[in-house]
Amino acid sequence: MTCDPAPGRPGSPDRTSAVTSQVAAFTGAAVPEDFFAFGTAVSYGGSEWSYRRMILHYATLCDAAGGVDCFLVGSEMRGLTALSDGFASHPFVDDLVALAGDVKSVLGPATEVSYAADWTEWANHRPVDGSGDVTFHLDPFWASPDIDFVGIDAYLPLADWREGDHADAAIADAPSDRAYLAGNVAGGENFDWFYASEADRAAGLRTPITDGAAGKPWTFRVKDLAGWWGNLHHDRPGGVESPVPTAWVPGLKPIRFTEVGCPAVDNGANEPNVFPDLVSSEGRSPRFSRGRRDDLMQRRYLEAMLGHFDPGHPDFTEEANPVSPLDGRRMADWRGAHVWTWDARPYPAFPVHADVWADGANWNTGHWLNGRLGAAPLDDLVAAVLADHGVAGATTDGLGAVIDGLVVPGRSSAREILEPLATLFRFDVIERGGTLVFRDRGGRAVAGVGEGDLVEEERQPLFEVTRTGDGEVPAAVTVAFLDGGADYLQTSVAAGRAGGDGARALDLSLPVVAAPAAMAGYAEALLKDLDAARERVTFALPPAHVGIEPGDRLSLAIPGLPDHVVVARIEEAEAIRIEARACDPSITPHAAAAPVRTRASAAAGVFGPPRVAILDLPGGDPGLAHRPRIAAAARPWPGTLGVHRAAGGGFVHQQSLDRPATMGRLTAPLGPGPLWRFDRVSSIEVALLSGTLASVTEAELLDGGNAAAIGTSDGAWEIIQFRDADLIGPRTYRLSHLLRGLLGTGDVTAGGHGEGATFVLVDAAVAPLDVALSTIGRGFTLRVGPLDRDVGDASMAEVTATVRGRGLRPLPPVRLTARRVAGGDIAIGWIRQTRVGGDAWEQVEVPLGEDTEAYAVDVMAGADVVRTLASASPSVVYTAAAQSTDFGAPPASLTIVVHQLSATHGRGLPATASFSF
Repeated sequence: MTCDPAPGRPGSPDRTSAVTSQVAAFTGAAVPEDFFAFGTAVSYGGSEWSYRRMILHYATLCDAAGGVDCFLVGSEMRGLTALSDGFASHPFVDDLVALAGDVKSVLGPATEVSYAADWTEWANHRPVDGSGDVTFHLDPFWASPDIDFVGIDAYLPLADWREGDHADAAIADAPSDRAYLAGNVAGGENFDWFYASEADRAAGLRTPITDGAAGKPWTFRVKDLAGWWGNLHHDRPGGVESPVPTAWVPGLKPIRFTEVGCPAVDNGANEPNVFPDLVSSEGRSPRFSRGRRDDLMQRRYLEAMLGHFDPGHPDFTEEANPVSPLDGRRMADWRGAHVWTWDARPYPAFPVHADVWADGANWNTGHWLNGRLGAAPLDDLVAAVLADHGVAGATTDGLGAVIDGLVVPGRSSAREILEPLATLFRFDVIERGGTLVFRDRGGRAVAGVGEGDLVEEERQPLFEVTRTGDGEVPAAVTVAFLDGGADYLQTSVAAGRAGGDGARALDLSLPVVAAPAAMAGYAEALLKDLDAARERVTFALPPAHVGIEPGDRLSLAIPGLPDHVVVARIEEAEAIRIEARACDPSITPHAAAAPVRTRASAAAGVFGPPRVAILDLPGGDPGLAHRPRIAAAARPWPGTLGVHRAAGGGFVHQQSLDRPATMGRLTAPLGPGPLWRFDRVSSIEVALLSGTLASVTEAELLDGGNAAAIGTSDGAWEIIQFRDADLIGPRTYRLSHLLRGLLGTGDVTAGGHGEGATFVLVDAAVAPLDVALSTIGRGFTLRVGPLDRDVGDASMAEVTATVRGRGLRPLPPVRLTARRVAGGDIAIGWIRQTRVGGDAWEQVEVPLGEDTEAYAVDVMAGADVVRTLASASPSVVYTAAAQSTDFGAPPASLTIVVHQLSATHGRGLPATASFSF
């Protein structure tokens, strides 16, 4: 966020008085008195939507909840704090000072208040405009009496590592080297030197950080916390130092890392603020990273950052974290650091269950500590094994792998435990001065050897090269281990050599707990290393090379020999005879391949009884018209529901439901509505338990889209369709542009529906219930719940219903007519509806849908039936003689009720009409 247009663009208000009004509009004018707490609810008496309103609302909410230890008035808003209305006046910083005072007044003096500054923002601002200006723009905030500490989101780069030859490769074995990272907390990039451009970075051209005659290089050192904290600050308009210092006083307040962290990715320390989010356009891997998981990188970065300021660390120096001359507190409150990130979601459910959390894949190379903080770096693990076996004083710092844990198999010796680890993780052990030294194979080259360095021995060639045949080298490596993300089940990974024709395979079974992705990387690295080691060399060196040890890497510049070798054996006589094997330095010991399949156990679900509805609906397959439908929904959905029917004193499984229905309840009454035409006035408000609703076009509606059923308390269902679905609240919709009483359910429409009526979207999730035609009129009991649970489990819902066969009931006739004809007879007629296949426009007549055509016509006298007329066609004659018998004389008015008859259901739905003659 910044001004509009942004600084550096034409017309930008930055560095003019116009920026003040933009900042003021964003900040707002809300005050603490505008907020009122009622229990744990907060109300606001003003009308603006502003930054102050948001922050003061949060502060009031925290106060209502009982208070908090610390409150930040903002985080990483560097685009706003840098804006100025001239040179040294920064309106948003001034607004933050005032806002911090208001927050302090709400929460009280016991609550610490500060701001979390971006690591590039916290010290000062140096605009990239050629002016040479330097302003300590946040000093008015840091020096304010309402601010308790200097907050930094300290994603400081501690490495500049890349593949191949580069400057730092001469001082460290790997990017996760402890001494290398520790030396760069107050050194390296942004302390000793910087890159003037991305082109310089790509070329490795470093520019030293100096300050000319002023002699204050800490001004430009983002990582020089002690220099900034322990000196007066002088702004530099146009690059010329002002004689008047800012409000900051050396040692005034402690520094606290409001965030510190590093992604678990190779070369993560190069750019620890980068988040490799797989679903974000801004997500990417750090510079010079291959995007591969590297848990050790994250761990070593945090060790370096926190250990540098810890007075209890073995390598601590006073200048790293000095004591304030004002109050005796140390500069960096390292114990108050907040490491990014610890997730509240339970590991390993997060990240394993990607069907629950879509960001689970980000965990592999992200900042998360969950599942990593308790891991076992190989140096610590080997030291622990040796200590358990009484071996003291061994040096293990040279090991650079990390696993989740080790299961010691029975009564094993240290050798039996460590040898398989040494094979897979490719480390060597040597004895040096009576001490065992463990270190990764290779590392930095300890010496370069040219052809002129070789010593010619009597009756020996100057050098000898042997190469192992393809058939003697493993073509594949398989590693068996325990997968901590899959309930510690044994699993395996494999790596194969492309084009290898060797028949041998190396099978390793390790009692370690690890991630398959990491183990696949180690297996791949081992296979590459074995392939490189097929070439072995022998040569002699003069006594000047007496310090070379087994495991050392030598760089060779000798025609006919590999470029790099690892010393395997040494014989010292008049000359030093070396036996070595070729190696590839680019094969890193902790390289992790892309994530592989994780065999994770299913999430442990706690399920309540599902909501179940039995729908006696018309329509559907004519052969299954007698069957009611069943719909069920649950949150969470257990995957598959079993439907069990009571039979013989128990329950038998009848069918399964593999998808949840979209179900809910009406939140407002729905009155009667018109039939056979759109209802553009009424609307339905429904709150869903499960599923979502969406609008359709009118053409899609007429093609059957968005059909739903609304139930009544007596088990009847109206079928409706809706065109428009508008979300009006959480899981709550307003449905409009309706068609009512479809498929002959107009009788239900006439009664309307009350609040709380059941709503079911009629789609493929609503399944026919598997019952026989003979069960019509009989009741049944079902238990419905997770398929893998017992029918007596608490997660089962029990429902009872009766098979009524609404789908077999003929629909009511329409267009009833009655007229008196010659002789006094009354001719009665109607038009037949059909319950099956009546939607085709080209039909001359709709299908009958019954075995025979038959009707019963009741002649009514008030509420009594005085005569029933039978007919096999859609008309009947009520004779004058019958009228005289029923009424004593031809009636002046008449009410009739017409039913179509069904062989399986009897009388269909009635059609009633009254006539006057």
